[in-house]
Amino acid sequence: MPYICIKMWLSSKYQLKQWTSFDEDMIEAFWDFFHDMSKFPKYVSFNKHTYEQICFLCSFSPFRDEMMDVGGEEEIQIGSFVNEYCTMDCGINDDLKDKEFEMIWDDGDLGGDDDNKTPNDPSDYGIFKEEVELVF
Repeated sequence: MPYICIKMWLSSKYQLKQWTSFDEDMIEAFWDFFHDMSKFPKYVSFNKHTYEQICFLCSFSPFRDEMMDVGGEEEIQIGSFVNEYCTMDCGINDDLKDKEFEMIWDDGDLGGDDDNKTPNDPSDYGIFKEEVELVF
């Protein structure tokens, strides 16, 4: 008998209200996702421009001091958002509009399955990874 593997995929799109409140908007979306799906998201994806704007904001105080444990003045490149509940790896999905982001949960590894629309890892664009802590 052939073995059939069925993946479960849950996602929801959200909108940033303004650039400087991206952290509050993401926290609100995180809890909306959890309440709607009963799962914590594993991934968050943005289009490249939105991702770069968030990285830019995280590179400067007060975001840098509050959210990150890194030194120096160089621009931050985010690989994941972490909190006490989960880690959300960042992805790039240029089908999303500016200020739009998508939170995703799946029951396994998203990689390697052409049937699923997988957000591209930021390293595909030559972007380095840092963790950003979102305080929930």
